[in-house]
Amino acid sequence: MNESVFWIIATFSLAAFAGPLAFLATKTNTVDPADLYLVMAIDRNEVLAVPNVSEVGPQNAPLAVMINAPAAARSKLILAGYLLLPVGALAALCGVQTDPQIPLPRKT
Repeated sequence: MNESVFWIIATFSLAAFAGPLAFLATKTNTVDPADLYLVMAIDRNEVLAVPNVSEVGPQNAPLAVMINAPAAARSKLILAGYLLLPVGALAALCGVQTDPQIPLPRKT
């Protein structure tokens, strides 16, 4: 009985997370219209040492850093072996439709 419950939970987990993970995997290293990327990097100083890269977001994230990087800096980071996940892909995964021409409404 316990063994079948384990397989049911494992199958459900695989089915629930396979789609979102596959979506994010296909969006890795693609261009973000707002030039915002999430970089999986243990040493944030190496990422921030690239010219024209500035940090955005939490200052103490242990395994990732959110950056603003124009096209030239993005290319240098990809050539250095970093995986850049566009923030727009994360927003789309959460159901937020972003258009760089239309600013998002903010609460005041």
